[in-house]
Amino acid sequence: MSEASRQQLKEIRTLQGFEAAYKAAGLPKDNAKRNTKVKRLSRLINRNTGGFKKMDAKTSRKVSRTYQTKTRQKALINERGKSAVRSVQKVKALNRKEARRRFGKDGLYPDAKKLARRLRQNRGLTKKQKDSLQSSFDEAASTGDFRKARAGYTTNLSQIDIDNFASDRHAAQYKRIIDKSRRATWRDLESDLTFEEWQRRAFGIDNTPEKESLKTLGV
Repeated sequence: MSEASRQQLKEIRTLQGFEAAYKAAGLPKDNAKRNTKVKRLSRLINRNTGGFKKMDAKTSRKVSRTYQTKTRQKALINERGKSAVRSVQKVKALNRKEARRRFGKDGLYPDAKKLARRLRQNRGLTKKQKDSLQSSFDEAASTGDFRKARAGYTTNLSQIDIDNFASDRHAAQYKRIIDKSRRATWRDLESDLTFEEWQRRAFGIDNTPEKESLKTLGV
């Protein structure tokens, strides 16, 4: 119970901010400096933080109750949609920056054609695309069905070329994010194919019926 509540509190902090998480944990309402309050919250969330302490039963129940309210869940789902849009936009922006560093006029390997192609590949999401991704999460808030939201997020992530990353470390980190997202979508589809085969067909060059499966989820 304590571990589940810790993860719930962490999600609240990530999506709704420090103040919301501090209140959800029922931490002291005093005149302590913000740095002190940050440390109090961090000790409940981060296992690697000095002074980490396991939640007591009272705090765990409080976090769980506030996390599971309809109002909180709706707000969190809405924030997940915003977070999904931001994460895609951020990666595209980083790749555009890297493209200019490599192929820009004063870059390492000036090449106008390559620069134009990389910038085109990493254009930011249009308003229509952002609204579509956000609406899939909003729909999940009312129906409780996250399949369409996960599929939309997976599709957007998969359109980003890992070769555009500035370092192998960032590429590997992003590859793990894509893999996790794709596996969630694969499980949603309940495909008879292995994950590897489904991934090859769905995101490779093959135009197969499995690719249509993503469209059934609204992608």
